[in-house]
Amino acid sequence: MNSFNLLQCGEYTCDWENKSGEKKPFRLLAVSGGKIRVVTKEQEWMLKSNDMILIQPGTSCVMRKEAGNREAFHIYEAAFDVHDTQLMLQLRGMTQVVTVENFHLVRSCFQGILQECEAKRTFYTQMSACYFWMILMELIRPHSVPGVVEEELETENLRQQQEKDMQKVERYCRNHYMSQISLEELAALINYNKTTLLANFREVYGTTPRNYIIQLRLKKARELLVDTDYSISEISEQVGFNSVHYFSRFFKAKEQYSPVEYRLRHARNRSYALESQPKYFGTAASAMIPSAGVY
Repeated sequence: MNSFNLLQCGEYTCDWENKSGEKKPFRLLAVSGGKIRVVTKEQEWMLKSNDMILIQPGTSCVMRKEAGNREAFHIYEAAFDVHDTQLMLQLRGMTQVVTVENFHLVRSCFQGILQECEAKRTFYTQMSACYFWMILMELIRPHSVPGVVEEELETENLRQQQEKDMQKVERYCRNHYMSQISLEELAALINYNKTTLLANFREVYGTTPRNYIIQLRLKKARELLVDTDYSISEISEQVGFNSVHYFSRFFKAKEQYSPVEYRLRHARNRSYALESQPKYFGTAASAMIPSAGVY
């Protein structure tokens, strides 16, 4: 039951508007009677009895009875968040009206949810989730294409694994930027070839590992120049340069100022409040206070 969280369930017999909120959940609408027009910013649909439609997260929608139509309508609505990748992929592809053959089951499940929410007996949230699973299956299973979701899931899993691998490389660069790191070393870390590593790292971080390390070194050098009294030679060594002269030329090429100039331009004003001097009493204390002649 951890695949989704059922956030809200209701039934309506008059015009209704849903505004997208911070959580931006899915919205499932099921028409039990009459006809209803569902309007979003991008599209609109006409739903009749036994129809369901899934409104994608973050989408505002309005339900209105068609002008001139005196037929009463009855509609169920549920809001829910999804945590399961496979279920998410399946639902993301559903944007059309679905006519449900077994709608009496859908109606019974919605009524079961509403009764559970009203009574609030023990485990009513779990029971409501069970009912809602049955509703989702009536929406999804008849329209599932064998193999499609599995392929999408495999692609998504591969993407997530590649992202984790790149995060591992990024952490290694961040922890060892002051050392000489080769591309071969990074590739061996995650068992990639160099070409694949470069392509995937650029996709995730928008740059190459070499440029990423350079940026880390420059960032640390800027911090040390402003926040410490280390010499330029000491800073050069701490951020991974073997030659202070090369570091100075490299820093000026990247920052437009030499390390010394950068330190002077970004020197911080400092001010300290001292505790007031203690007052001395007695002969011993008076001996510590200079005589008036000194002033």
